[in-house]
Amino acid sequence: MKKLAIKFFLEKSKGTLLITLLITAILASGAQFIFMDDDIMNMLPKETPSRKIWDNIIDEFKYSDFLFIAFGNKNKNVLTNENISLMWDLSEKFNDVPEVDEVITLTTMQRINGDEGFLEISDLIPKKNLNQNDFKSLSKYINENSIIKSRLLSKNNDFINIIIRPKINTNFPKLVLNIQNITKPYEQEFEFHYGGQPYIAGKVPDLIKKETLKLMSIGLFIMSIILLINLRSISSVLMILMLIFMSMISMIGFLGWIYYFTGSSRFFFSFLNSSMPIVLLTIANSDGVHVLSRFFKEARKYKNTNKAISLTMEQLNLPIFLTSITTGAAFISMATSPIPSMTGYGISIAFAIMWAWILSTTLLPSIILLKKWNLDADYIKRESFLEKIVRFIGRNISQSPKKVLYIGISIVLFSIYGFKYLDIEVNTSKFFKRGHPIRESNEFVDNELTGSMNFLINTKGNHKDPDILNDINNLQAYLQDNNRINTTISIADVIK
Repeated sequence: MKKLAIKFFLEKSKGTLLITLLITAILASGAQFIFMDDDIMNMLPKETPSRKIWDNIIDEFKYSDFLFIAFGNKNKNVLTNENISLMWDLSEKFNDVPEVDEVITLTTMQRINGDEGFLEISDLIPKKNLNQNDFKSLSKYINENSIIKSRLLSKNNDFINIIIRPKINTNFPKLVLNIQNITKPYEQEFEFHYGGQPYIAGKVPDLIKKETLKLMSIGLFIMSIILLINLRSISSVLMILMLIFMSMISMIGFLGWIYYFTGSSRFFFSFLNSSMPIVLLTIANSDGVHVLSRFFKEARKYKNTNKAISLTMEQLNLPIFLTSITTGAAFISMATSPIPSMTGYGISIAFAIMWAWILSTTLLPSIILLKKWNLDADYIKRESFLEKIVRFIGRNISQSPKKVLYIGISIVLFSIYGFKYLDIEVNTSKFFKRGHPIRESNEFVDNELTGSMNFLINTKGNHKDPDILNDINNLQAYLQDNNRINTTISIADVIK
């Protein structure tokens, strides 16, 4: 049965080529339905207690992750009439952005003056143009209220912070784009720094596209060089690259088609999915290399293209199938992961692995058969440099199996010991390397202002009860002792 199938595909090589190209094109067309997920919170399972609390807080208190925009100039006092006027203008323009729910800055805040007998509430900055007495009063009030200062002014009073609360379920890329379109005309005069989870979420989708293409291009280039050194035939390398490219676009399209038919958030394309092309590249590459390397070996022996490719497929069909199906099954098991996006990740790669197997056992042999090979060419007649190295290593392993076993076990044990040094990072800005604009802006907000990440605690009880307010105050004091926390704010601060 296996021989008949191989014979059929080889005899109908042109038809096989056309059919596989057509199916690949249909699969790839699903890429138009890919949904880029910009909400990093969707990486957390909805069933986890922390995610449930987060969702409850949003439902009750609006969206609680903020977008920070700091502007000013290093070592220059930012509290001037010109800068306050700009702050007014920016706040008004930000308020008009459809994705913005609330703008918090010095011009939108109120001050509380008086004593226990009489309290007066008024605007912190009631007008654009302030006189000298107004500035003295403003500076005095800000310096006496450390919470306001830490949130809205930098440590050296050289940057003003504008805090934006996005609307629930907003489009973060659109929000960030609209905000930066507003600030762009002023970037020649002032430094602007952006921070917060909404900013990262707004930048990630476009970044995923660019970085995935960049990573894939580098991977393909390195792999092509290695293949060329081994196979020594440009046409052979192009065949493998064709196999990889067809598998890759089919995988992306397949993910789009599944989302189109199911509408499930498990098939969003998120930050995690950016590694899919590189993972598939290594697997699809190995299928093609196995077939072509074996074909060269058989062609060297029999000097007949048809016989060489027939023997190659008879010998490799089962091993490649078993390798593909076991690897695919391992990736499908990711569907049981509590992280929703890992379902689409695993299923899409598993499908692409099996499609790469089909292409390597139908399309690739057909192309090999259609090409006119020079069986006297040096790359067929003689072993490559890498083949000689592999043969040398294999010979030494067979001569000293115990030594190789002990060395292998030692390396594994040493690697396992390294588990204790693993560090878990939750600050998403540190996913980016030092010097990257996203990381630099977030670190500026972390170091100079209130910080770009929120830690929310939802307390329940009668918040008019002084005992409960004192408990909240004590909790704040405890949190403030943690060197990773910049500042805390609660209803107790407002009442005090």
